[in-house]
Amino acid sequence: MDSYRAEAYGKCSILQFLFLLREYYDLALAPMQVYCDNEALVKNVNKAREQSRPQFPNDALKASWDVLQAVVRLAKLLPQITFHHIKGHQDTQVALDKLSRPAKLNVQADKLAGSYQRLSSHKNIQAPMIEGTKCHLISDGQTVASKHRKHIRDHRRTKELKTYIKQKTGMSEAAFADIDWQSHERSVKTFKDGPHIFLVKFLHGWLPVGKLVSRYNPVKYPSACPSCDEPVEDSKHFLTCPNPERRKWHAALKTSLRHRCESVDTDPALLDLLLWGLNHWLQGTPIPAHRVPERIAHLLHSQTTIGWDNFLLGRWSRHWTTLQLQYLQRNHIEVKKKNHGLSWSSNIIRLMWDHCYKEWKTRNSARHGKDAEDKAQRRLETAHRSIRNLYDLKPRCSIQAQRHYFYPTVEDHFRRDTDARSLENWLETYQPMIMQNIRHRRDNSDRRLRQIDDVFHLIRTVPPSNPAPTVAPRQRTPTLTTRPITTYFRPHRITSPTPTLETPTTTARTSSTSNNPTTTAPQPP
Repeated sequence: MDSYRAEAYGKCSILQFLFLLREYYDLALAPMQVYCDNEALVKNVNKAREQSRPQFPNDALKASWDVLQAVVRLAKLLPQITFHHIKGHQDTQVALDKLSRPAKLNVQADKLAGSYQRLSSHKNIQAPMIEGTKCHLISDGQTVASKHRKHIRDHRRTKELKTYIKQKTGMSEAAFADIDWQSHERSVKTFKDGPHIFLVKFLHGWLPVGKLVSRYNPVKYPSACPSCDEPVEDSKHFLTCPNPERRKWHAALKTSLRHRCESVDTDPALLDLLLWGLNHWLQGTPIPAHRVPERIAHLLHSQTTIGWDNFLLGRWSRHWTTLQLQYLQRNHIEVKKKNHGLSWSSNIIRLMWDHCYKEWKTRNSARHGKDAEDKAQRRLETAHRSIRNLYDLKPRCSIQAQRHYFYPTVEDHFRRDTDARSLENWLETYQPMIMQNIRHRRDNSDRRLRQIDDVFHLIRTVPPSNPAPTVAPRQRTPTLTTRPITTYFRPHRITSPTPTLETPTTTARTSSTSNNPTTTAPQPP
């Protein structure tokens, strides 16, 4: 439940009590002021209280509409009550005795709410059907109070994701339902120690380890472990590699977990089980059940059914947080935010993921190199390995492709291109064409089509041993001519133009004394 809905429930309970008090005793209530530190709730109630229009169907999609409509309905029946916003947690900046009375009451209310939050079992139950609500949207037994469209879409996608996880891990339906998914969700949302893409791939087994990337290009990406002699590096071997340098993170993880758990008053029995479970999974040995106390035996059975590999992935049994809260209450230890519930479990889960990410960086350093010089050498080795593989495929190419794409030998190629960048550029340019040529020849062979190289052999011109002397062609010497230029060009005769006489024109004149125009011939000069 979010703070908005909790504050709305508080308002609803106060108004309902005052309304019933007035109706039962037939009293006239005096003007009252109700304060709330949730500004959004105060604005929504005051706005809806002043509206005169009828409620629209889409109004029911607002956050916590079932409680909000009850508050608005009661507020309209009690016009003597006004709602005001008060800033919360003012005691962190100003002394308590200097605060106003509403601020002091708000501080006391926050303390009471915090105490209940720490002592509650955090079980989500379905919301009660308040008068005027009409209906609720329920998903997986829980009432959806806001973001209904998003929850419906997530519910549809979640089914496929759950099926995928159960099939990938081989987990039963009962074991899957016993996982504390709220702690897992909190840990995923608050993980800040590494990139989110690493966490997603780590949780679903899609980290680019040797077994996975070798499917794309086994020559460029070998499947062997970069730190030991294991021929196939999978997701489990990445965490359990026996190399001494790689095993250092095991001790660091156990030390960090012990310090973190002791700092938040963790049950010693739970701490021992946590460390035993991780240690035996990393070593590949079973957990001795006789060393586990009887009161947490059901936790051992539940987590073993889920899998201790899933424990490292943050898929904890629900009994972890329950037993931790029981330990605090049994030993009268003050229940705080960090020593129980989702905060306690998510902090430990994030700590394990942080160490896993550090181990992933160590593994990448072993694969790709630690410093710039080492990384350049690894790039050169990868390019050499890929080019040698292409030269092994050279006989399967056509003769024309062999002469066009390849050097005579691979050593000649390496003497020609010595740096990694040049070799990588050659691979990017010619490797697709070489592989296409090989596929083309294979397809033609399957269809029993003869290659053109088998029919027409390429002719190579070889110079003879005793070439015949060549005679230089005779060159003509240009001679000067003495002929006049008029022999080649006929001159153009220029004649004078013939004069032409101008023809007299007729003009029209308009008489000033008559309205009819008259035409007269021009007088000779």
